[in-house]
Amino acid sequence: MVNDFTRATDSDRNDTCQVLDAALEDGQLSTEEHRERVSAATKATTLGELRSLVADLQTHPAAGALPTTGSRARARGIWIAAAVTLVVIVATVAWVLQRPTVSTPSVSSTTTAATTGKRHWFGGGRNEYDTTTTATTGTAASFSGVTGVLAQMRTQFGDTLGYQLNIYQDQAVVERPDTANAQKIVIWLYRSGNWANVGPKMAVSPGLAVGDLSKFDVQAVLGVVQQAPQTLHIYDANQLYLTIESRKDGSLNMRIHVSDGALGGFITVAPDGAVTEVSPPAR
Repeated sequence: MVNDFTRATDSDRNDTCQVLDAALEDGQLSTEEHRERVSAATKATTLGELRSLVADLQTHPAAGALPTTGSRARARGIWIAAAVTLVVIVATVAWVLQRPTVSTPSVSSTTTAATTGKRHWFGGGRNEYDTTTTATTGTAASFSGVTGVLAQMRTQFGDTLGYQLNIYQDQAVVERPDTANAQKIVIWLYRSGNWANVGPKMAVSPGLAVGDLSKFDVQAVLGVVQQAPQTLHIYDANQLYLTIESRKDGSLNMRIHVSDGALGGFITVAPDGAVTEVSPPAR
């Protein structure tokens, strides 16, 4: 039986984030209320916690809703039938993405140099902006995690514009134009529900321009992310992160980076989730 104490899935947390996004857009929530509730939704462990975050809101079918007992039971039956054929793949991916000790790559889309730390929520551990080490707290990169970061960008900045966005497991780093001087670039770090200005960047990477970094099919792209270690034949992967760049021609350049600390490769993916390039490690 499904009740308020039933454990929430990533899909449940994502549905709640979508309801909260819709409530922000139609004026039911202030930006601060939206920020607080999205932060709580991404950390919720039960359906009851998620329902409490949207109980006072007018919801719309298009925005999604938490499952009822009947629909949840039917969905579970479908999932079990499909899982029979996928269990080996899912188990392998989960094992690869949840290894506890990792080294997170630099935020540069072309650099894999790293410092050593613990892995957390988005796809890595410490990067060059980290000053502390925290314990392992999460699972693999998730639909709710990525949509949560994009929602937090809208809450913090009023939009999802920028030159580049790097999404790790416990944090995200975005390069945006300085509000006081559009010719300058500011690097923002998002972690533990908060944004921090970590300083300016001297120049934008060649070929990049300010664009909407959210214009992609999150679910389709993350499907490629979850299969990336197998696709690249890096079965002991301990580094995995997603880079989203806004190009001058208006397109998004997206790469999934995977490494085991010695060998690394990447997959280039289109906004609709189509794989356009696979670059495995040289062996």
